Amino acid sequence: MNRRHALAGIASASTLSVSGCLGDLLGSDSDDGLPNPTLGPDDAPVTVKVWEDFSCPHCKTFDQNVYPQLVENYVTPGDIQYVFYDFPIPLTRWSWDVSEAARVVQDDADDSDAFWTFKDRMFENQGAYSKDVLSSAAEALGVDGDSLLSDVSDDRYKPVVEAAKEEGTDMGIRGTPAIFVEGEAVDSPTYNAIATAIERNL
Repeated sequence: MNRRHALAGIASASTLSVSGCLGDLLGSDSDDGLPNPTLGPDDAPVTVKVWEDFSCPHCKTFDQNVYPQLVENYVTPGDIQYVFYDFPIPLTRWSWDVSEAARVVQDDADDSDAFWTFKDRMFENQGAYSKDVLSSAAEALGVDGDSLLSDVSDDRYKPVVEAAKEEGTDMGIRGTPAIFVEGEAVDSPTYNAIATAIERNL
């Protein structure tokens, strides 16, 4: 049995800092539920934390152009642990719905890589989100599409998303994508800027 029925949360807010997509700030005092998805070893010398919004076009650019290079050059060799955080602004209602759907996949799929595959598929479909897009992508990863849509409709995973956003809010994040290397904000979401920060900490 998964953790979905134990989730609970509260909404609150705060301010400050950087990036591409901006908006009003929502958050949560809850830290219950799923851990934030991670790639790379727990004992990696450097931790990279990334906050994204599934409806943010700057996040799509980051996910398709920068993230794969970070995985190839730093995650795979074991130099960094890469941690994903939700930060729905929202630009549209899909900012929250897709974030919650991704957490359903994280919790329900047997494959530990399913969240990352689903994340990439969602950014590929940015601007064309629909219930069918969410359920089809989930079913391709072995997650029941109808169950996923029900969980999203019921906001079962909203506390998890809110908790991730609240952590970013507490760090001063106002926009996405926001990248922190060893707790320090990177001033540009480009590969060179992030790689420079990583190399400085290796």
